[in-house]
Amino acid sequence: MATSYDKVVKLACKPKAAPPKAKYLDPIIAATWSEDGAVHDVCKALSPRLREPNAIIVFKALIVLHTMIRNGATDNVLSYLSQSDVLRLKNISAGHWEGYNAPQNLQSYAVYLDARIRAYRDLKHDAIRVQSETNRDMRNSAAIEEQMLHDRDHDREKEKHRRFGRNRRSDEARDNFGSMGGSSSLPQRSKTIAGRKLRVMTVEKGLLRETKIVQKMIDTLVECRFYLDDLEDDLNITALRMLVKDLLILFQACNEGVINVLEHYFEMSKIDAKDALEIYRHFCQETERVVEYLGVAKKLQNLLNVPIPNLRHVRTCISRGRA
Repeated sequence: MATSYDKVVKLACKPKAAPPKAKYLDPIIAATWSEDGAVHDVCKALSPRLREPNAIIVFKALIVLHTMIRNGATDNVLSYLSQSDVLRLKNISAGHWEGYNAPQNLQSYAVYLDARIRAYRDLKHDAIRVQSETNRDMRNSAAIEEQMLHDRDHDREKEKHRRFGRNRRSDEARDNFGSMGGSSSLPQRSKTIAGRKLRVMTVEKGLLRETKIVQKMIDTLVECRFYLDDLEDDLNITALRMLVKDLLILFQACNEGVINVLEHYFEMSKIDAKDALEIYRHFCQETERVVEYLGVAKKLQNLLNVPIPNLRHVRTCISRGRA
């Protein structure tokens, strides 16, 4: 039975080697916020696109899915997909495709998106969304605090001029400034900042397990090396751009998790300490792959239009005393 989204999904995935147009993506993204089952209808419409023999259609269907996860209601999309294998992403093979020189990394892309869905099934939340919201709250809070500090200094400057110009009313002016709150009126930092998930999570609440799941997502992502494919192909650039944005957030989350693991290492049971040591060793190897991946992305900044910062990561070594 056809759904109301069959047509728009088909148009978004039509066999033309160009990224899906915004006029098709916008209603699909809007559907992810709906509570009337529209996510089910969109995913059901995407499923046959992923079974097509034409690689362009399959590639664009994966890009549509990735865009839904990134720009839509992430929890709604991943929650539905984690309960249903309607897309069967692991069935996408690197076989023979029709009508298109398919990128070598098409199958790896499907595997990464599948890993993202499986991680949601295990964690009941999306690590990238949680980290992104924390970052946004931190930026907003810092901007508000900076503005409040600026306003406070400005008010103090006005008060100083008022005092010098009107000595007779200096006491009244001081009282008025005090009633404005002074430094005590600065905003309190968001609870989300205090709750930076992997940075503050305890071992008892699943720190080791969640850090390993984030590491697995990173492992699958860095296998998507679209930079080795045709960089004049806008589909490759579109996919790579979203992957780089995901990787920057995932690596930050992993970094915070590993720092937290190291800080609690000597308090752990012997079994947990062995797990922690394995996480740290894996992180050291994984960091090299991430640095390489983002190093290539940095050289492609003009194409990707994604700022790549200098990486800062854990440089602490765990003593072998508990291993």
